[in-house]
Amino acid sequence: MRFDNENISDKNPVGLRLPTELKEKIKNAAKENQQSMNAEIVRRLDASFEHEENFNALTNRQKNNVLGMIEELKNENRKMFEELKSAFERK
Repeated sequence: MRFDNENISDKNPVGLRLPTELKEKIKNAAKENQQSMNAEIVRRLDASFEHEENFNALTNRQKNNVLGMIEELKNENRKMFEELKSAFERK
């Protein structure tokens, strides 16, 4: 977790209205992880942002890979076009 070094005075209280079932899930998870409900909520929220950042980075890598493949295909097609053109011009 990124926020362990913050003082309690650096944290802003936030009132939440949670469905009873979700509150129970958080309560049970906090108990299982031996931490407060607040710490459980903060940990899970922080993890969701990390997952989103990782997903976006992966998406950018994938986009760059696809662009690279498109460039390779373009070059291969250009070569094939030139070969076909030369073959037809010889006839």
